[in-house]
Amino acid sequence: MLNKRKVSLSLQIGNIVKTYSDNLSINNLAIDFNITKSMGNYGDKASITVTGLPLEDIASLTSVITSIGKNPPPRNYIALSAGYPENMNTIYQGGLFSVSSNIDKPDMQVTLECLGGFDASRTIEIEINLKPASLSAIAAQLASKLNMPLLFLATDKNYKSFSYKGNCYGLINELKMKAEGSIAIYMSDGKIIIDNINQPGSNVILVSSGSGLIGSPQVTIQGVNFKTLLNPNYAVGACVQLISGKLPLLSGLYKIINLNHQGSTRANNFFSNIFARKLQ
Repeated sequence: MLNKRKVSLSLQIGNIVKTYSDNLSINNLAIDFNITKSMGNYGDKASITVTGLPLEDIASLTSVITSIGKNPPPRNYIALSAGYPENMNTIYQGGLFSVSSNIDKPDMQVTLECLGGFDASRTIEIEINLKPASLSAIAAQLASKLNMPLLFLATDKNYKSFSYKGNCYGLINELKMKAEGSIAIYMSDGKIIIDNINQPGSNVILVSSGSGLIGSPQVTIQGVNFKTLLNPNYAVGACVQLISGKLPLLSGLYKIINLNHQGSTRANNFFSNIFARKLQ
C-alpha cells in the first residue's frame, strides 16, 4: 500500500505557491501530517512536518508573524491533499500559524502548525440588526463578512429580532447558544457550515472491513470510535453506514462529529480516526 499512496502539499513561499507532489522521492522529501476536524472547532487544525525542504524555503516559512491583533498579518497558504491514485482529495486548507525547525541535522525538518479560519473569526468585526431574523440570514451575513462560502444544511430558525455587534468569534458562540445543542455551527474545509446534529445528510459512506475498517468499533456513551485506512472523502457532518462483523449491534447509520487524519509518506501511518454519533 505504501507505493499506492499519494500526498500533495502546496506551500506559500513568499509570494509563490510551491507544490510538492509526485516528485517527493526525487527531491528526497518526506511529509508527515496530523489533521483534526470537529464540529466544535473554529477551523481545521493541522500539524505538518516536512523533511528535506530547501533551507531557503524553511527560512521563508519561519519568518511568518504569529501575533494576533485587530489587523493581523495574512497567514501563509497551506493545502494538503492525500489519498490514492484513484481517490485523492484535499484534507486541509488554511493558514500557517507557527513554525519550528531543526536545521542542524542532514535531513532538515520543519514543522508547520496550521489553523484555518481562527484569525478571521476572532478579529473581524461584524454588526447585525435584523427584525424579524432567521438563522440562515444571520449566517449569510457572517459568511459574507468572513468572505467564506456558506453551507447551510440545518433546519432554519426564526427570531422576532436579532442584534449583535462584536467579532465573528463571539457571534458564532452566540448562535451556538441559541441553537441549544441541536445545530452545529463550525468552520471546516474553508467553509462556514451549519448543520443539524442529529439528522442524516444526503451522502452516506460505507464503512466495513472490506472498505478499510481496522479492528472493531469502540463504543462510547455518545457514539462510537473507529479507525480505517485513510479515506480522503470523510468530512465532519458526513454520514457513514457502519457494518461491524464482530459487533453487529454497533452496525448502523452514524454522523461524523470528530475526524482525524494521520499519515506519512515514508512510515506505515496512513489512517483516519473517527468519532461518530448514531442516527439509526
